[in-house]
Amino acid sequence: MTASTSTSAKPAEANRVIRRYVHDLRNCANYIDLEAVMLLEDLTGPAADALQRMRGQLVQLEAVIRSLAVRFGEPSVATVAAADVFGKWKHMMESLPHAPPMTWEIKGAQGVVTMDCNAVLAILREIVVRAGRMHSEEAIALKMNLDSGSVDFQVHELSSQAETAKIEEWPEWQRIIAANGGTLSRQADGAGVVTGASFPSAA
Repeated sequence: MTASTSTSAKPAEANRVIRRYVHDLRNCANYIDLEAVMLLEDLTGPAADALQRMRGQLVQLEAVIRSLAVRFGEPSVATVAAADVFGKWKHMMESLPHAPPMTWEIKGAQGVVTMDCNAVLAILREIVVRAGRMHSEEAIALKMNLDSGSVDFQVHELSSQAETAKIEEWPEWQRIIAANGGTLSRQADGAGVVTGASFPSAA
């Protein structure tokens, strides 16, 4: 093995180690959240409020874990039908344990997008999970709009109490979406807050 080959192999091996530990961390976080959900069924008052705040911190921890999984994962960029990405997103969310109530909608003509689907879907999943944790009793509307050369994946938090977090507070999510040619946005509308990931599309 040459020196250059040995040097290039070290980052690849480090990435594999990181991916393995990220997987273990994710399993631990999921277990903690499941236990917290079960405890909430028996708690009321300040104790329940404290546990809910802990779950909020867990959301942030899981976001970091998944961002690491995306950053150190094997990139796989492909041109795919936008409807297929939406279908995978729908299946992913409906397969979640304790999934929040959701509605689904597609508007516009068909289009295609070029992206690392696994990376983008990981971010879309995090947005929905975060919304569900913050507003577990409220319906979340997931939409895809295809119009004027763009594909917009949107998460509508249908709650008057929806948090209006600035998009700048999610730099890692922004970076991953931008690396796939898209933009991440978050803004209030008449019914709550809309978080969107927009990508250029070819018909």
